[in-house]
Amino acid sequence: MSTFEVDLVKDSTLRQTNAILAKRGGLEPQNYSDVQAIVRLGLAPSVFCIGDIIEVGRETRVQASLGEHTGITAVSVVEDTFVAAMDEAGEKEYEIIYDGSAWKYGDNPIILADYGITVTGTAADGDTIIVVETATTIKMVVMDFIEGGQTPIGNIKLHDNTRQYGMILQSEGLLYNLQFDEREAFYYAPDGLAAGTYHFLLGAHSWVSGDVNKSFQFTLTQALPAGGQLVFVQSYNATLTGGSIRTFASSSSTTVIETVTMSEGTGGTDLGTLDNTINGNFNCCQRALLGSNRWSTGAMRQHLNSAKVAGQVWAPQTNWDRPPSWVSNTAGFMHGLDPEFVKICADVELLTALNTVCDTTSTEGNAGTGYETTVDKYFLPSRPEVFGGSDNASDKGNAWQYYSANSDVPGGSSNAGNDTNRIKLNASGTPYYWWLRSPYVGNGISVCSIYPAGYVNYSSAYYSYGVAPACVVA
Repeated sequence: MSTFEVDLVKDSTLRQTNAILAKRGGLEPQNYSDVQAIVRLGLAPSVFCIGDIIEVGRETRVQASLGEHTGITAVSVVEDTFVAAMDEAGEKEYEIIYDGSAWKYGDNPIILADYGITVTGTAADGDTIIVVETATTIKMVVMDFIEGGQTPIGNIKLHDNTRQYGMILQSEGLLYNLQFDEREAFYYAPDGLAAGTYHFLLGAHSWVSGDVNKSFQFTLTQALPAGGQLVFVQSYNATLTGGSIRTFASSSSTTVIETVTMSEGTGGTDLGTLDNTINGNFNCCQRALLGSNRWSTGAMRQHLNSAKVAGQVWAPQTNWDRPPSWVSNTAGFMHGLDPEFVKICADVELLTALNTVCDTTSTEGNAGTGYETTVDKYFLPSRPEVFGGSDNASDKGNAWQYYSANSDVPGGSSNAGNDTNRIKLNASGTPYYWWLRSPYVGNGISVCSIYPAGYVNYSSAYYSYGVAPACVVA
């Protein structure tokens, strides 16, 4: 496996795209535009090796302070505006100087507002602003290449059909831990529910102890508004008898209206049947206990494809969605990511399997038609793409070269066994669990994941596992 690294943190000494030097395959990329140009020419397999690393900056903080000054007395900066204006992200210090007639960065006059900078006072000749940007470095590993606009069986396809070539990258390590999807509501009330007593039948289900075909009742003392939700308090493998229900005014609300207790019984209004299907206003029971394994509507997908600040990333995708545990404290993955790198990452069409319990039928799944297409810029690999086999014919994908060529699984064929090539380290350097995007097709809640020893397994969506984003340069 190659250990070639390309440090593409932007610098004024870097050559332009038309000044590419000779190196491996006759080309040496000097910046992100060079990488993209090489890929678009179809030359990436000649220039880059599987396992090569491209370093990418992701801004974590921007601070402004006064340097030499006699006129201005204070300064502040808006991080997102500054990063966008500088068109880069990395560990760097910027000096901006007032020359008596204009503010300048280097030799170029600038308007402070365009960079998110605000000063107090009237600038005097020689006044200086110092902006310090801190960042982490993400090592993106070359995983495979795309020819003809897609991978061999089309599980990853360039959304722009005028493009023929791409290069698949994935982070070398785990960037952080994040919940794939939160436990969901079990009931959605489009017209609301008046105060009073209600009951529902608990039919076929999973992970509720001994309560098959029993009815449970509860009494609301406060009306549930239109669009409100009923949410179980307890998790899996617990009887509903004596359990509690929380009421919320909407999918995005985190304020509990009230908490009420359930008991076995058929009092009041019949709401219907809760089971493992999506049945009218009832969610899949499994998802009400352990979260959803559907990539297209999952919180994880929203995080990876958002550049928004914490608190603005997630929005409900279904009637039963609930805010993930990270909703208020985690920005989107693209927030602070080097803008020059973002420009060379293409939108791709992904095929991802659907489970056969509540998202498609067993017949469709077994026939290989139980999957859907999403358009994403950043994503997680599927189970087949990490050389991990598949649950059924719906789990589309061919193994990326990085995982197949370097596998130490005995026999040389894809399977779910221990494979050191699939081990990824967290920030403390410890092998840890990490998410894939494929569901376990046999239920509505389990998501494929890689365990610390490198084997493929399944985990409930509401767990917080490691994140190793992938993308395609095109």
